[in-house]
Amino acid sequence: MAQNPSADRPSVRQFVRSRLRWQLWLLLFAAICAIVLSLTVLISRMMQRYARGTVIATSENLVYQGAQNLENYLHNVETLLLVPYSNSALYQRLSTDSAPGYELDSYVNLTLKASAVSDPTIYQAHLYADSQHASYLVRSSVFSKSNVDAAPEQQQLWIEPLHQSSNYGVGTVNRQQPQDVVSLHRTLWRVPEDTYIGQIDIDLTTDYLDSVMQKLKTNAQETVCLLLSDGTPVFAPDAPSCLTAQTLEALPDTGGHIELTDSSGATQLLFYSPLSLECGTLYLLKITPAAVLSAGTTQLIRLTWLIAFIVLLVSSAALFIISARFTAPIVRLVQHMERIGQGDMTDPISTTRIDEIGRLITQFQTMMDNINALILQRYQLELSNKSSQLLAMQAQLNPHFINNTIQSIGVSALQAGNREIYTQLAGFGSLMQYCMDFESSQVPLSQEIAFAEHYLYFQKLRFPDRFVYSVQAPPELLELPVPKMLLQPLVENAFVHGHLQNRTNGFLLLTVSADGPMLTITVEDNGAGADEAALQRLRAELADAGADLRQSDHIGICTTCARLRLYYGESAAIDVQNRPRGGFLLTLRLPRKENKHEGTDC
Repeated sequence: MAQNPSADRPSVRQFVRSRLRWQLWLLLFAAICAIVLSLTVLISRMMQRYARGTVIATSENLVYQGAQNLENYLHNVETLLLVPYSNSALYQRLSTDSAPGYELDSYVNLTLKASAVSDPTIYQAHLYADSQHASYLVRSSVFSKSNVDAAPEQQQLWIEPLHQSSNYGVGTVNRQQPQDVVSLHRTLWRVPEDTYIGQIDIDLTTDYLDSVMQKLKTNAQETVCLLLSDGTPVFAPDAPSCLTAQTLEALPDTGGHIELTDSSGATQLLFYSPLSLECGTLYLLKITPAAVLSAGTTQLIRLTWLIAFIVLLVSSAALFIISARFTAPIVRLVQHMERIGQGDMTDPISTTRIDEIGRLITQFQTMMDNINALILQRYQLELSNKSSQLLAMQAQLNPHFINNTIQSIGVSALQAGNREIYTQLAGFGSLMQYCMDFESSQVPLSQEIAFAEHYLYFQKLRFPDRFVYSVQAPPELLELPVPKMLLQPLVENAFVHGHLQNRTNGFLLLTVSADGPMLTITVEDNGAGADEAALQRLRAELADAGADLRQSDHIGICTTCARLRLYYGESAAIDVQNRPRGGFLLTLRLPRKENKHEGTDC
């Protein structure tokens, strides 16, 4: 039966897993792909955000500038409506019924013509005089007058949205095709009686309004409109139905933009700016579909993805060449190691490379050269280990031997009737036993005080009648756990640095007290104290947690402070100072713990 040749071929996965070159290529290519694709996505989003931000900022600025132009324009028209008040002669004749008609006609003619020619966008100007029941109209510098029976609707000042122009009841005016106009009306009152005397009206063509709004459009899909505060369009033939009075009331007064959703669910951006006029607040609005914001970046995003694809192709070829050159010496090293595994250690390997791989090959060959020497040293290391084990066992036996020796000497002294020597040896044995107990890292405070008193006992044996000492500790504090060997270095300081043994009336006072959660231990003496420079140096050493204690003159106090930091952190501290009457005062504060001491090593 013929064998299938493909059955012996390794799969693609097995082939890649068995070749470092292809694994390195895949790893680098995956990393490059992740970086390039991430950067492409990031750049695309940044382009979209930048385009959106640019369009929003541009639109807000355009709407604001347009609103300012329209506000100034309409404000000037409102000012023209105040001409009857500013012209005192006209105002007097409008306010009285006895003024001759020809005088009123003359003043109205001059006033309306001056107002009509002041701005080219004024289509016509109209004034109704209630005293004469007459309407005056100026259009294209042509003055007309007609008597009317009914007065116009009386309001203070208002703007009339886009509508067809009319003759205001003046029948003698030239007949022209009606035009789309926006009108401003002001009712005239006699002050201060507030008596109705007439009305002035100005019709505006849409030329200026249309030119301003066309400048606001940057895309054919955008809509620009001018609305009253109740949502009524002033100049907005294509205003969307989503703009209601409630929508306009919810807009902040500062201008800006909001997002709206139309009836089809599409998102739109509403840019707005309020116009503050005497006739009321108007809103200049610009509605931009959300799709318009990113329309300009589509071509750039496509180009970015094309560049990313080209970069990946070039990177793939470059990474294959790099991985081949990088793994070639490693392949040689693996082949050499395989020969060594088969027992052939005579063929050395060398390289001319000076990079990390070259140093790896060199060090591997050096390692092979040292293997024989290491084999010879193995026996010597085993002997050395056995010797170390014997020394460790001997170190454990020495304290036991010393303690037995002290007890034997003490028994001999007792048998000889010398109880003082026996007492001294017993105290020394207690000191040795306490010092050589390496299992307990914390002990009750009573044991620490007892150990300190043993030390003071031997100091009094050395220096009789030189000093006295006293220990003051409340009984309820004696069972509190404290670090072992805490008090003896502090007491020893009085003899090593305070030279208490050189005085004839020396004293040492050890006091223990509790202040809430803190335990306070003070050691004071009337020894030599310390000069100011030494005191400042000691305080600096106590404050520096990383100081080299081997260089300190007060290694006992500094070591105790370092041990306290290990136990309690920054909550424990040692303070040193000179006593006002001479001597030294050392204050130790550490947290008060009520639990029993633990026999754990620090």
